[in-house]
Order: sequence, then C-alpha cells, then structure tokens
Amino acid sequence: MAKTLRARGIRFLTVLVPTLLLLAALAGSAQAALLLIDSSGKLTGATGVTVGGATYNVSFVDGTCVNLFAGCDADTDFTFQTMVAARAAAQALLDQVLIDAGTLGDFDARPFDTNGCADLLECYVLVPYDVRTELPVPDVTGAAATNLSGAQIDGIFDTAFFLPTDDTSLAPELAYAVFTPASPVPEPSPFSG
Repeated sequence: MAKTLRARGIRFLTVLVPTLLLLAALAGSAQAALLLIDSSGKLTGATGVTVGGATYNVSFVDGTCVNLFAGCDADTDFTFQTMVAARAAAQALLDQVLIDAGTLGDFDARPFDTNGCADLLECYVLVPYDVRTELPVPDVTGAAATNLSGAQIDGIFDTAFFLPTDDTSLAPELAYAVFTPASPVPEPSPFSG
C-alpha cells in the first residue's frame, strides 16, 4: 500500500509540477513585453514595457538628442524626467527587452543584434532625463541600460556630459531608447447597448 501511495504521489507530482510551471509562464507572459524584430533579426524595440506600473512602447534608434527628443532643450522633452525614473526605465529594458528570447534571438548575449549597436561586446541604450541649457555648452544626462556580451554582468550606468548634438550613429556601442506611453485600452461605456 505504501508503494502504491508513493507511486500515486510521484505520478501526481509529475502532472502537478509541469502544470504549475505552465501557469507561472502564462502569468508571466501576460506582463511580458512584445519584442519588435526587423527582417534582418535586429531588435528594434518593444511594446508593452512596464516601468513603474505604467506601460510604454520603446524604439532603439540612432541619432542626436536634438532630433529624437523634440529639440532636446527642456526636461519635458523626455518621457522620464528624473534620475530614478530613467534608471527604472533602463532596468526595465534589461529585464524585459534586452533578453535572450530563444528563437527570436539572443539579445542579451549578442548586444550587436540591438538596433543602433554594432559593437561586438557592449551596447549602451541611453535613456535621457535632463538637459542643462544654462551652461556655455549644453549637456544631457541620462541612464544607460548596459548590455554586455557573454558572461559579463549587465547593469545601469549613469551617463553625463554628452552634447545634445552628439550623434550615436558615430558610436557603435550607443543607441537611444525612445519611450512613448502605450495607448490605453478604452473602457466600454456603461450606456452602450
């Protein structure tokens, strides 16, 4: 009898554990960002990225702060306007987007597969949050999602003192992250019928 109970317990666990793993995966995927990949396999951005309880779409692009962020002449040009918020956005990129995604691609292990980054070893995705225009030469401050190839540890790097006119297309290890709030799903009207 003990052998039968043990066999039933093992059989129960062999069914229960995969079911729990599937449910956990489904629950996690409901919150997962949808990666955007072009025809050449480059990660160009994502939709549904969660930062601080809000949902955003993000694009990885090259260019200048001036061209990408409404002139880059006021903090209001940026989606995130504090160091804490920019760091949270950069961390969300590392956790939800710059990941190894199986058949979609290994974007953590292969930082050069991120749009705007061509360096084989590293990609710094910039999230600007502040511009100081009162200086003789204006500068931009931001956080960077630091994606390093191989077994190196990724992290957040605070950036400072780059010019609004600096062009990331001239630096193979740099790209900008342009965040836009995701469109909210309209609630049905209680009077529709």
